[in-house]
Amino acid sequence: ENSYCNRKVISNKIHSVMQTPSFISFLLLFLSSPFQVMANDVISDDHRVSRIGRMRSYYDQTKADFCKTILVLGVGTGMRTYSYDELSNQIAMSSDSITFIVDPNPWFLTKNSETKFARLVEYVRTNIGKLIPVCQGIPVETLIIGGHSASGGAAWRAIPLLEEVDGYLGLDPYRLEPRDEKNIPTLNWGTSKTSCGVTVNNAAKASYVATVDAGRVFYQVNNNNDGKGHCDFSDNGCYGAICGLSDNAETVRETVAFSVNRFIQSLKDNKTVSKTDFVPPNELSQIMLFVNEDFVGSRRTAYLRR
Repeated sequence: ENSYCNRKVISNKIHSVMQTPSFISFLLLFLSSPFQVMANDVISDDHRVSRIGRMRSYYDQTKADFCKTILVLGVGTGMRTYSYDELSNQIAMSSDSITFIVDPNPWFLTKNSETKFARLVEYVRTNIGKLIPVCQGIPVETLIIGGHSASGGAAWRAIPLLEEVDGYLGLDPYRLEPRDEKNIPTLNWGTSKTSCGVTVNNAAKASYVATVDAGRVFYQVNNNNDGKGHCDFSDNGCYGAICGLSDNAETVRETVAFSVNRFIQSLKDNKTVSKTDFVPPNELSQIMLFVNEDFVGSRRTAYLRR
């Protein structure tokens, strides 16, 4: 009986707090807010469009021209649009752009459809002012598509389905064929050893090899010791401990953001890719860089050291 009385008193106190004007004002403000402000002036917003998919956008409101460049990056198998907050936040802080983490097949594990991905990309491109009101009337000048794992493969196959794509960003994409050639600039991130069931020769290495007559960049993370790394682009890995983060995950995400900024700049600079532009400022003993004519596996290209 005393326990019941105590619970009733506590319940009444909580109910009283919820009825106060200050709590009600806070709740109304929270519910009416269209976005979430993250660290360092980065604004994040969730979007759900019927028959199109789910999206989560990130941009730094202090940047001058973020509306003119958009990245549409698909999630990996079984992942959610909020699974890449840290990477997206860093990209937003590093470059004048809007990053959309997208899921064209929400509530289902598979993310392999290039047609669904292409449809979502077109929606984002043509409705940027509706999704990001501050971008109304500002045309998109640069479009980069790509994604992690399965969506990275879907984005690659979606390139010929889209009217115009300026660049591709592959985050260890899944099931690519080196013979499926594309002639747009590409930025590719992968590993040196098969990770989480994603074969090296059919992942980022394949998209690098398949890039013809355009600038190409490939960062290969050395994961020979633990076999991890495929899910380092996400906040907490994939599927719990099954595909966990490597010890290099934080460095990888930071360097991806750096490389995306350089990639955007190269696209604006007549799509010219120079190796010196993509060498990170800090020593990275576990990441190998290949650019343009560099042959993957060549001993002439060492792991990045200052």
